Amino acid sequence: MMPEQDRLLHLGLRFEPALAGRIVDGVLLGAQPLIVAWLVAMAALDPLSQTPCWCAITLVVIVVLRRLLIWPAGRHLYARAYSAGLRLRRAILQHLVRMPLGAFRSIDGGKLIQAISEDVLWLENHAAYTRPEITANAAAMAVCLAGAAIVWPLVGAVAIVTMIIGFALLALAQRMLLTGLDRRADSLAVAALVMQENAEGVAVLRTFVARGEIGDDFARSVLRLRDGAWRGVRRMTPIAVLFRMTIDLSAAFSVFVAVLALAQTEPASGADVVRLAMAALLVFSATVPARNFASLTAMLTLARLGRRNIEAILTNPTLPQGEEADVGTFGVTYRNVSLTYRSRSEPALSDVSFAVSQGQMIALVGASGSGKTTCLQMMMRFFEADAGEILIGGRSIRDFDSAALASMIAPVFQETLLFNDTIGNNIRIGRPSASEAEVADAARAAAMHDTIMGFADGYDTVVGALGGRLSGGERQRICIARAILKDAPIVILDEATSALDPENEEAIQQAVSALAAGRTLFVIAHNLHSVVGADRILVMDRGRLSASGRHEELLQTWPLYRQMWSRSMAGRDWSFSR
Repeated sequence: MMPEQDRLLHLGLRFEPALAGRIVDGVLLGAQPLIVAWLVAMAALDPLSQTPCWCAITLVVIVVLRRLLIWPAGRHLYARAYSAGLRLRRAILQHLVRMPLGAFRSIDGGKLIQAISEDVLWLENHAAYTRPEITANAAAMAVCLAGAAIVWPLVGAVAIVTMIIGFALLALAQRMLLTGLDRRADSLAVAALVMQENAEGVAVLRTFVARGEIGDDFARSVLRLRDGAWRGVRRMTPIAVLFRMTIDLSAAFSVFVAVLALAQTEPASGADVVRLAMAALLVFSATVPARNFASLTAMLTLARLGRRNIEAILTNPTLPQGEEADVGTFGVTYRNVSLTYRSRSEPALSDVSFAVSQGQMIALVGASGSGKTTCLQMMMRFFEADAGEILIGGRSIRDFDSAALASMIAPVFQETLLFNDTIGNNIRIGRPSASEAEVADAARAAAMHDTIMGFADGYDTVVGALGGRLSGGERQRICIARAILKDAPIVILDEATSALDPENEEAIQQAVSALAAGRTLFVIAHNLHSVVGADRILVMDRGRLSASGRHEELLQTWPLYRQMWSRSMAGRDWSFSR
């Protein structure tokens, strides 16, 4: 874990100068019953003394001082906590970006949503509220108990021992609560994921699922959430109640012991009775901040659980970072590259080797699952090779840092991804510094400009979550415009025209031809007719590179490619029939 991540993750655990203000606040809070006890003693022992007047003035001063301390300390702590929380969310996102895609996919999506939202929120709450309150209450309790021990040591000692027993019970309750909250966190993650799936798949649910069954999965996940949390609460509630009862009894028991001791003194003086009253007042005052620890402990446990969940994400290994590097050419070489996914025994790629010169167009073809997409994703370091290496311009891609490698490659994936932002900003992801004219030129090259201008807000049109307000073809053309705008020396097109109508597909193919000029172009296509002009076609079969050559050469020499070509041609004439 990076030092900055570790520092943010321990939000609320390190000392903050503003905490000193809350410690002083707690001391002043505990001093109030001390002064009241002294006031009672003076009123009883010396009615003519001016001490009560000075005590009253002191109480007023303490109240004013506490207000003056709490306001700036609280303001500082909340500002620091929420600023650090924002940086922690960014750190989580940046860590996810640096992770290999395979490791990222192993993270539960619901846990990820929970970590960024609820878990960070509990850490912010811990730093801004829970820890300062624990500090202030502990200081107030310590002052009251110390005062009781000074006034009557026996009363103070009995109260302290009894409260230690109570806090031992609270620690046991916290362990049980942690188990229940852990189950709640798992169930909450599942419920969030199910809700997201239902929201994104509402069209499928309305079409294929009976109305009474819609939301059943979500309802079941919510029930598991309720039952898991309830089991934890049911187990710890009796102990929490016992804690509060022990704290309350600590004052009564200590006073009872003191009364028994006083009864052994013959005769008991008035001063002894006053001391007993003072000690009792202080002990009973100590129970007030002590009782607050029940609710504070619950919030402390939530922060502890949130910290553990976030740490589980941040301890996932990231890709080793190289250096910023310039390469003179952008040829690509695969040397004996192999990869096996964690969840599978069969290799996704096995001993793949080929070399591509700068400016060549390379097509990867093969059946679904043959390794085409995985092969090109490894060039972008979505996965790390188990064996072999990939080179760009004669240098291993491990030598480049993420930004340098990303600047070399402009991908257009089969699965289009747009963010809930404007069309212009979605295209500008390719080059954030691009002007509006450059964005429009890229959209025009992708045959999307006229469509965009047909929207009421033009390039300021918000596309909705995952681009849901646009058609599949419109989303794909925006992704192509993004790649055109990036103007990278290596272009990857993974079924980039699969969602386009024939008219736009022809326009896009013209744009791709212009985009590919002088660039290294990789194309994945099931429609073999679209890649017959490739400089070389790589035939993938079960993770292996089974053949390589031009279209005419492969038709004559390789039976598998000939069979794929025949099926592709037959598919062009396919139609529905009754």
